[in-house]
Amino acid sequence: MGIIIRQSFRNLMFTYGGFAIGAFNTLVLLPRYFTREQIGLLNTFTSYSWILATLVLFGMPLTVIRFYPLTKAEERYSLLKTSITFPLFLVFLIGLPFFLFPQAVHWFIPHVEPIFLKHYKWIYFMVLMHIIFEIIGSVLKAQLKTAVPVFWREFFLRVFNLLTYFLYGIGLFSFDVLVALFAISSLVIAIGLFTHLQDKNWLRPEICFKRDWFQYGAYNLLGASLVFIVYQLDIVMLHRYGFLDMIAIYTISMFVATTVQLPFRSFSVVAVPLLSQAFAENDLNKVKELYRRSSEIMLVVGGALVLILYWIASDFMFLLPHDYRPHLIRPLSFLLLAKWLDVAMGLNGAIINQSRHFRFDLLANFLLLLAGLTLNIILIPKYGITGAAMATCISILIYNVVRYAYIVFRFGIHGFSPRFFTIISFFVVVHFLLEQIPLTGNPIFLIGVKVLISVFLLYISFRFSKISPEISILLDLLEKKLRKITHSNRLIF
Repeated sequence: MGIIIRQSFRNLMFTYGGFAIGAFNTLVLLPRYFTREQIGLLNTFTSYSWILATLVLFGMPLTVIRFYPLTKAEERYSLLKTSITFPLFLVFLIGLPFFLFPQAVHWFIPHVEPIFLKHYKWIYFMVLMHIIFEIIGSVLKAQLKTAVPVFWREFFLRVFNLLTYFLYGIGLFSFDVLVALFAISSLVIAIGLFTHLQDKNWLRPEICFKRDWFQYGAYNLLGASLVFIVYQLDIVMLHRYGFLDMIAIYTISMFVATTVQLPFRSFSVVAVPLLSQAFAENDLNKVKELYRRSSEIMLVVGGALVLILYWIASDFMFLLPHDYRPHLIRPLSFLLLAKWLDVAMGLNGAIINQSRHFRFDLLANFLLLLAGLTLNIILIPKYGITGAAMATCISILIYNVVRYAYIVFRFGIHGFSPRFFTIISFFVVVHFLLEQIPLTGNPIFLIGVKVLISVFLLYISFRFSKISPEISILLDLLEKKLRKITHSNRLIF
């Protein structure tokens, strides 16, 4: 348990520290020093490289984590050699035609910008480095060194990017050099991860076709990997339809909306093992309680973040370049709603995956991919980045409703209490009241004032109205914690 606590704390520090640096990169440095087309290119490189890497990895990172503790030393070497050789072989077969014949890019992307055609070969380099990083990272995770990959990818990579963005911004080198450094950053973190390996003898080519490994890898490719691909799909589709310059604005909207998911990520680290334990004990009442309580908490926390972020969005816009402002609010609105839907119903996926009916999640993931692809094809040509955000929102709604309905059908449990509509109505009323407050002045000052007003109003409302007993319990615990900290500080001084 001590190892879990230490690793979780380190992961949390690196993740939130990296998120803060990423926010500075995305919201300050990139809009200040780069054109929208250049930002779109960098984000497109990231999406393409991760989608390709996820496909050719064939679920091998999770296969390593699953089978590493179960195999003996000799068989373990075969597992690790196969896990890195097979994806590299696949990426060679898939990437060679595009690398040798640049015109092949037009087969997939009808609108190829000169800036993309000039630099696109770096994508294959990034894919190779992602494969090496993910496999080495999976070995370290299997050895319970989970904080190491998190440090290099979530924290160090963003610090490295911050330095390169700043040096480019002050004119130290050209954009061509910046693109090369952006791609090479994936090599840097792969080398950094490599230094933590104690045993490097398995880094030699070999493919051992063991049925269990590839079956498990295929299942994970069709499972969690599909969801990851869908969340990168909108960027790729925007590029395919010729909206490279608008990806810069869309990325900012997506980054702001991702803030809504941060509390759920921390919450799920604790909730998922509890669900697994409940299913192991065949305790459906405990599953039901976890599902209901977590859904209500995330509905309220997510709703509060959406309310605050949407209210300050109009002021936040004025901190961005002029050509960003007219296009930001609409996609941000749909993406905030999508993230709220996802966190409020987030444990439905964990419940299905931890139960014996986990194979249903494959069907739900295929539905998500089909819905996302179809809606992007329909909406992006007509509405641009707003269409991409609409496609994301609708597909996530369909995805979660289907999984929710399956849980009701299969387990007979509901995630939401009768207070669901009361809480939704409450947020609608608070949003209307906040919009009536006349505030003018400096955007940074207004953002601070609006956040304080929102937090105070929400605290008073939930503290005394008892709309959500679960939130009242959380507030009681928070107040006790604050009183304890205050009392300790008084003793010190």
